Amino acid sequence: MVSHCRSKPGDTGWVWSLRGEAVYRGNRIDFPNLDPRTKHGSYTLYNARLALQSPDEAWEVALWGKNLGDEDYVAYHTEGRDGLLGLQAILGDERSYGLRTSYRF
Repeated sequence: MVSHCRSKPGDTGWVWSLRGEAVYRGNRIDFPNLDPRTKHGSYTLYNARLALQSPDEAWEVALWGKNLGDEDYVAYHTEGRDGLLGLQAILGDERSYGLRTSYRF
């Protein structure tokens, strides 16, 4: 969902936007060979972004967050080098957030 608020005549021209995401991934098994050790349960990730843009669109400041529910999940599996290390689970990104500023010349 994305929401924008545009200024009305007589307003200062500042523009804010709000974006929210819910990313769902159902049960799955990794790899083409469908190895049962790579079975994952379902999970949902929540992301959000709130931004403010100047009237001339020259700069923007945004507050963002990803995986706001701090969901623990396996992003994918990989086999160890030359098959010696067996199966490795690569974990997904944990909760993160930040402030981003940008300026357009």
